[in-house]
Amino acid sequence: MFGRMSFTGLCGVLVALAVGGEYASAATGYSYSPRKHLLKIWEPCLWDRSIITTGPGDMIVAAIDQAGKFSQGYVVDRYQDKDKDDSYAECERDAWDAFATDTGIGFVNSHGCKRLVVGVAVGTTKSQKSLANAWRFRAGSDHRAIKVDWWEDKGIYTCDVKNHWFRRNWRDTFNTNRSIVVVQSCDSAAGFKSVVKSCGGRIGFGYPDGVANSDGVHNNKFLFGRMNGTLLDAKKRRAGDAYAAGDFYRGFRRIGNDDTTLCPSVMNDEEGKVRVRPVGSGAGRAGTGWVIFDTFCDTSVPAEEALTYKIKKGKKVTISNIRWGANELVIFFDYKTDCITHYIVEMTAHGDKVRAEGGGELYLDGGTPEEEGVAPNGDPFIWTFEETFGKPDP
Repeated sequence: MFGRMSFTGLCGVLVALAVGGEYASAATGYSYSPRKHLLKIWEPCLWDRSIITTGPGDMIVAAIDQAGKFSQGYVVDRYQDKDKDDSYAECERDAWDAFATDTGIGFVNSHGCKRLVVGVAVGTTKSQKSLANAWRFRAGSDHRAIKVDWWEDKGIYTCDVKNHWFRRNWRDTFNTNRSIVVVQSCDSAAGFKSVVKSCGGRIGFGYPDGVANSDGVHNNKFLFGRMNGTLLDAKKRRAGDAYAAGDFYRGFRRIGNDDTTLCPSVMNDEEGKVRVRPVGSGAGRAGTGWVIFDTFCDTSVPAEEALTYKIKKGKKVTISNIRWGANELVIFFDYKTDCITHYIVEMTAHGDKVRAEGGGELYLDGGTPEEEGVAPNGDPFIWTFEETFGKPDP
């Protein structure tokens, strides 16, 4: 018959796992966030108001905008053309070429078909083809795999950008940035050489067939609402989990690495409990504690700044050796006490110190063991542990 393992003994087993085993593997659900904190949105066909509106982009902004209620620390750059005329409005060619630059999340909402997306639409009479050609052949830009076409039904010229262009011009940058890329256009995720796949990034989302404006509003709400923790009790923050939860329209498809988050949070275990130790009562006289995050973090921030403590009750309590684990996921600390009655320690993982690895300034989604990982980010995660050896102090 096995005896009951003490918390201190169990702690040693779990710490070993944390350092070199289960917790070190990205395959177990540990994620990366983007390396950049810009949300860029490209909307060149808002003049076609019966089909394309700002709604899908607005839904992403609402979920992650730095100034918004559910802020995840991203800053918005938005490029729009709202008028059917001879102007590119904000959709200038230099902005298109640099769209992947410094982008953590990229959203393109435009017309398209299999293996191409409308980059811009300009010129409402056939005599104005030169306007579209000027966008295509801009000096210093890659004009290959861009076709100027007269769209008879709409009465406007379009610059149709094919999948080869995205592979040559956006893919490497989106990959380096570990970007999240969403392309809302018809057929954007259709086929092996789809636009979404050609764009690259850590993970991409799109549509295998036609898509309506309302589909994008719905899908973006559920995808980013789950990833920012405001939906499904913050249990689907990882992109793969948010997607697997389903209820998406029009065959919404994802391509890429499921282990992607908007920003770090404290990790949940299989039972939905946060991975901090010790927590609550029964901490004993000594041991090693830790907090484990769901996203690889920037360990250049000193651990003793990222995690601090306060002795709430008791004497002769020592917290020491606060340090990052080798895998960039865990902060450890040692504790001991000679207290003869009762002690309580409050630990704080600081929301403005714990941030995603990569320099994107994407900070912790904090909270408490009862409610954590819910937007906005930048708030601390706070928990307590304690032990009673005799009659508690009054």
